[in-house]
Amino acid sequence: MLTFTVEGPFAVPTYEGKVARIVDDEALSSFWIKCGMAESRGCYIFGVQASKGFKPVYVGRATRNFKQEAFAPHKLEKYQRCLADLVKGTPVMFFVVLPVTRGKTNIKAIRELEDY
Repeated sequence: MLTFTVEGPFAVPTYEGKVARIVDDEALSSFWIKCGMAESRGCYIFGVQASKGFKPVYVGRATRNFKQEAFAPHKLEKYQRCLADLVKGTPVMFFVVLPVTRGKTNIKAIRELEDY
C-alpha cells in the first residue's frame, strides 16, 4: 500500500489589482523554489485559507510533475474565477505527494487519490 505525504499549505503568489486579484505568473518561479515541489508527482489542491480554516476549490493530478501541470493555462482560468469572487482569504496550494520509487510512475494510484 502506498503512503502519500501532504505538503503545505504554500501561499500562491498573487497580483493585487484595484478590483480583484490574479495568480502572478511572473512570481511562480520563486514559488516553486520556495515550496520545493516542482519535480514531485501526485495531487494538488488549490484552496483558500480564511479565519475558519481551509476551503478547497480545485483538486488536480500531476502525473508528469507539479510544475508542468498545477499552473497550466486551463487550470489558471479556474483559479482566476475563484480569485475574482474572493473577498477575504489567502490563496494556498497543498501537495499530496506520491513517494518516489523505481520504475514507472503509479498513475493508477494518483487517479484513485484524485477521485477520492
